[in-house]
Amino acid sequence: MHKQHPLAEKASVHVHDLQHYPLLVHHGDDAQHQLLQQVMARHGVTPPSTLETNYSATICTLAGNGVGIGVVSTYAASIFAGLVHAVPFHPSIVVQTHMAYAPHVAPSKLAVDFAARLQAHFKAIKG
Repeated sequence: MHKQHPLAEKASVHVHDLQHYPLLVHHGDDAQHQLLQQVMARHGVTPPSTLETNYSATICTLAGNGVGIGVVSTYAASIFAGLVHAVPFHPSIVVQTHMAYAPHVAPSKLAVDFAARLQAHFKAIKG
């Protein structure tokens, strides 16, 4: 959200808070979007408008310019920390992350090291 957004003062945003603000989300085929739709349906929440896009960068840029509340991964929000104010969302939405390797090529030492660091990072932010 924009750094001066009314919800920016809250320690976290609950799904009920989405009822009053335009929502910025990934396209409907995205797992995070589908899980968010399920959470909103369970809580009877319908934002006044919803804008869907393919890119977290677009969501963060629009949110940072006051267009609405964006729902992106913790990682994406950290990349745009200078533009947006991010807070935890409740109830939390957990999306599985996978890393794919080419089936006909053994992973390089660099790829193996990257995968290990990525796993460590996700474990660290998960707490």
